[in-house]
Amino acid sequence: MTDTPPQTQWYLARDGKQTGPITDEEMRILVQGGFLVPTDLVWRPGFDDWQLAQNVFPRPAPPPTPVHAPQPPAA
Repeated sequence: MTDTPPQTQWYLARDGKQTGPITDEEMRILVQGGFLVPTDLVWRPGFDDWQLAQNVFPRPAPPPTPVHAPQPPAA
């Protein structure tokens, strides 16, 4: 018999409507899929209060735009 660690139960609030519980896996899918809005509120056991999604799941900075060297004039 294998003991699996308990899943964290997340809760999500958007536009005054609360959803949950949401498992770690479901929350990961929401985060990776870009479904969280920065102003969404999230809570899980261990948090003192609701937190902004952007503070709990910060988005990585976009990759830098490549800079192309100018082409030499045609001869």
